[in-house]
Amino acid sequence: MQYFIIVNGTQKGPFSKEELRLQNITIKTMVWHEGMSDWAPAAHVPELADLLVNETVKIAPPSAPANPGYSANPPYGQPVNPYNSYGNNPYPDNMNGNIAPHTNWMPWAIVFTILGFCTSCIGGIIGIFAIVNANKANNYYNMGMDAQGAANNSSAKTLTILAIIFDVIGIIASIAYFSYFSANMAQYV
Repeated sequence: MQYFIIVNGTQKGPFSKEELRLQNITIKTMVWHEGMSDWAPAAHVPELADLLVNETVKIAPPSAPANPGYSANPPYGQPVNPYNSYGNNPYPDNMNGNIAPHTNWMPWAIVFTILGFCTSCIGGIIGIFAIVNANKANNYYNMGMDAQGAANNSSAKTLTILAIIFDVIGIIASIAYFSYFSANMAQYV
C-alpha cells in the first residue's frame, strides 16, 4: 500500500510502510492512502500504529473530516482551500517552528512611544498604534501567517517612523521653548 503525508503543509509521497518509517511521522502527521475518503492524522490510521511507538497513540475515529481543506484524491489533489470554513488553518500553524525573517518593530515602537509622551503627545499616540501593529505582526509571524505578518509589520514600520518624526519635532520645539524661556527669565533675575 502506498501512503501520502503532509509535512510542513506540503504533500509528500508515495511511500511504502517501510519508507514511511524513515519519515519520522507523529500522531499528528496527516496521512492518506487509497481507500481513505479524506486525510487523517496518523493516530487514526490503525495500520500505522507500530510506526508511532515513541508516542502515546489513541486510535479513535475522527468526529469530523480530518482535513476538509484537501482533496480526497491525492496524489492528484492539491490543497483546495488551506483554511477551513472558520478561517483557521486545519494544520497546526507554524509546524516546523521557523519564523519568516522580519524586522521586529516592537522595541522601537515602545521607545519612541515613551519619548513621544515626553516631548510631544502626538508622537506618543502614533507610537501606541505602532506597538499594536508590531504586536499583531509578531503574532502572525509566530503562527506562520507570513502575509498578514508582513502587512502589519509594514504598518508598524510606517507608524514608528511617523512617531520618530513627531518626536524629533517635539524635541526641537522643547529645546526652543526652554531656550527662549531661560533667556527671558535672565532679565528678571
